[in-house]
Amino acid sequence: MESLKSARPAYDHEKDVELSIADIHTALKIMDKIKPPDLPRPKTEDNKNTPELISWATRVYLFSAFCQFREVLRSTTTLVGANQVPVVFLCCRGLFEVAAHAYYVKEKMVKKIDESDWDAAWSLLLKVNFGSRYHRERAKDIDDQPVYPNSIHINDTLDAFNKYYGEDGKNKQAEEDYEYISEFCHPNSNAFTNHLDWASDLNDSVVKFEKPDPSLMWLALPYAAIACDAFLRSAGDLLKRVGDETLIAAWEEFHEKTSPERPWRTGLFCS
Repeated sequence: MESLKSARPAYDHEKDVELSIADIHTALKIMDKIKPPDLPRPKTEDNKNTPELISWATRVYLFSAFCQFREVLRSTTTLVGANQVPVVFLCCRGLFEVAAHAYYVKEKMVKKIDESDWDAAWSLLLKVNFGSRYHRERAKDIDDQPVYPNSIHINDTLDAFNKYYGEDGKNKQAEEDYEYISEFCHPNSNAFTNHLDWASDLNDSVVKFEKPDPSLMWLALPYAAIACDAFLRSAGDLLKRVGDETLIAAWEEFHEKTSPERPWRTGLFCS
C-alpha cells in the first residue's frame, strides 16, 4: 500500500517525528510534577462579579483544562507504545482542540482583565467552564432546569489559534492542520484505507484487511507536540495574569528542554 506520507509537503518528517516523541514525553514529565490546588470560591454579595471571583473562575478553567490535557497526553504516549494507530489520531486531535481552546480563552480574557470588565469576563468563563450545546438544547424541554450557556465552537477557537503560527493568522495554518488530522478520525478514506492492502493491478486484486502500519502514527505526533507548547504557553500566560506562575514555569521548562530546532524555539510560532 502506498504510504500516505506523500499527502504532506516534503520535509524531514522522520526528524520531526523523533523530536515530537521526545517533546510529548518531556511535556508529560513536567506536567506530572504539578498538583492543581484546591480552589475555594470567594464570597460575594449581590451576585457581584469581583476581580477575586474572576481570578478564581479563571483558575478553575485553566486547571480543569490542564488535567484534561495531561490525561489525554498520557493516553497518547500509552497508545503509541501499543501501536494503536486509529486512537492515536483521536488523541492528538483532542490535544490540538484543547490547545486551541486555551489560546482562544487567553486572547479573550486578557483583554477583559486589562479593561476590568468583570461582567464580560464572568460571562465568558461561564461558557468555558459550564457551556454545553447538548445540555442547553435539552434543558428547554425540562421545567426548573438551569439554562446552560453555549460552549465555544471549535471553529471560533481555530480562527483565534491561527495567530499562534505567526503572520497574524493570515495563513490559516491551525485550521489546515486541524482539518488534516481530522481526516484520520472521520469515517472516510484516510481512516478506512489504513486497514487495507491490495495489488496495484486492480483487475487482479484481492482486498486484504491488516492492522495499520505503526508508522502511520508519525503523521499525528507532530500536532501533539505543537499542542503541548501552545497549551502550556497559553494557559501559563493567562494564569500568570491572575497571579499564579505555575503553568508559565512549566512552559519555560518545556521550552528549555526541547530541541533548539523546534518551531517554538526558532521563532516560527508566536502568540
